[in-house]
Amino acid sequence: MDLIFGFQMSGRIEIVSKMDLHLRIVKKYVSKFSFLKQIFGPRIIENRNFFLEKFKSRLYCFRPYTVFLSDNSGSSGKRSEIDLTTLC
Repeated sequence: MDLIFGFQMSGRIEIVSKMDLHLRIVKKYVSKFSFLKQIFGPRIIENRNFFLEKFKSRLYCFRPYTVFLSDNSGSSGKRSEIDLTTLC
């Protein structure tokens, strides 16, 4: 039997519209993929419309409503809901 371990989520996708949140996300993204700053320069962080102008795409955020952890490694095969209110 194959083991299945992972998350199942439902929620909504929304455009990141707040400038400070947009900048934090892009800075983290660029720090993880540093070659982007080497290729595109500092404008990738400074220009809020960079993704839209360069890739014809906006920056989106996933907001989960429900999250389940699935783990069938035990004998009963478990799927348990994670209480999101305890994470924030």
